[in-house]
Amino acid sequence: MDPLAQLKDIHLPTPVSDLPIAPGWWILLVLAISLCVWSVMAWVRYRKVRKTQRKLLAALASADTLASSSQLLKLALVSYYPRQDTAKLFGSNLRAFLVAALPPKKQASFDQLMPENIAGIYQANADINLNDFNQAIRFWLTHALPAPKAHKKTYTNKMKTNAVRGQDD
Repeated sequence: MDPLAQLKDIHLPTPVSDLPIAPGWWILLVLAISLCVWSVMAWVRYRKVRKTQRKLLAALASADTLASSSQLLKLALVSYYPRQDTAKLFGSNLRAFLVAALPPKKQASFDQLMPENIAGIYQANADINLNDFNQAIRFWLTHALPAPKAHKKTYTNKMKTNAVRGQDD
């Protein structure tokens, strides 16, 4: 007689169920979904904040006069900074604000690009090169916007302090 014939079939244990999932997997799933939602919200907020900047840069490419370029710059200022503070900026005060709004590493580059007599943009026979002026504005729009909240608060407080003293900055 064959000893192998006396062996019985191997019985497999009952399969282990995949459900319910362990609590660690549920936590991981919630974290992954939260991260995805947060990423989409951050991207939408980023696009919304930079929408005006993109439009201004596109409009600057077609600006053909100093006045139109200056209007685009003023529009950028009142779009990202408090209107009551930035709408009145002119000449050297405007230039000083534009330099101060940039990160410290970019200020020297912008200072070289921007013409010294910025008030000349409102004169009929200004000796300011339109391409150089547009390049300076493009540089500023690219590197200064969107304005950090800390800079907005600092500038607003500075304006209020100067108004109390009777100075115009």
